[in-house]
Amino acid sequence: MMAPVGKRVLALTLALASSVVLILWVNQAGERRTALVFCDVGQGDGAYLRINNRFDVLVDAGPNDAILGCLGKHMPFYDRTIELVIVSHCHQDHIGGLAALTSHYRLRQVILTTSTCNDRSPTWTKTAAPLHQHQVKIITLAPPRRLRVLDAVFDLLYDADSLICLYSQKQQRVLFTGDADAAGLDKLLVEPSFLSRLPITILKVPHHGSKTALNRKLYLLAHPAVAVISVGAKNSYGHPAPDVLAVLKALKINIKRTDEDGEVVFKF
Repeated sequence: MMAPVGKRVLALTLALASSVVLILWVNQAGERRTALVFCDVGQGDGAYLRINNRFDVLVDAGPNDAILGCLGKHMPFYDRTIELVIVSHCHQDHIGGLAALTSHYRLRQVILTTSTCNDRSPTWTKTAAPLHQHQVKIITLAPPRRLRVLDAVFDLLYDADSLICLYSQKQQRVLFTGDADAAGLDKLLVEPSFLSRLPITILKVPHHGSKTALNRKLYLLAHPAVAVISVGAKNSYGHPAPDVLAVLKALKINIKRTDEDGEVVFKF
C-alpha cells in the first residue's frame, strides 16, 4: 500500500531537484559580468577569469590540485571547458595544478612564452605529459603579442624571467606579473602599450611580495586601486616582505592577501 506514495514522493523530489538545477542554470547563464578570482592556492599563483560569463581563462594554476576547489566554487557547474591557460613561467608553484585540471576539465589551449619555459626542464616535462595525453594545444609565443577575447584584450608585454601580462576590458586594467623581478618591471616603464593603459585597476604583486621584485617606480606610476598578493600562510620565504607592504601602504593602495583573505574576488 505504501509503494504508490513512495513513487509520488520520488517524482516530486526529482521534479523539485530539476527545478532547482534549472533556476541555478538560468541565473548563472543570464549573468554577463566578468569575474576575476585570485584563488587561494597556498604558496603559488592561480587566477581565474570568466569573461562576460562565456570565456574561461586561467593565469597560472598553482602548485597542486588546490586550483580545483577554487574552480568548483566559481566556475558554472554546467561548463567543463577552460578555453585558455596563460603560463607566466614553468615553476612548480605556477604550473603544478595543470595536470589535475586535465582530469576534470577540457583545456583548449595553453600559452607559454619563448623565454620562460624550457622543454628540457623536468618540471615542464612532467607537466606537459598529461597535456599531450589529453591533446591540449600548446602555443609558444614571443612578446610583445596581443590576444583578443570577446571585448577584452591580453597584452603579453615582457618575458625575460616571467611573463608580464596586462588584461584590459573597458575601464578595467589588471596587471599579472608572475614572478617578474624589479629589473623586468622596469621594462614596463618604457613600454608604450603599457603606458597607454594607465592607471591600473588591479595589480597582482610580483613574486608573492618578494623584496627582490619591489619596484617603487612602477607602483607609483601604475598606482593600482588594489594590490593582490598571492601567498601561502606562514611560508618559509618570509613573503610578503615588510618593505613591499610598507610601499603599498605609503601609496594608500588597498592590499588583499590570499593567506589572510582567502580567495580574492572581483566582478566587472
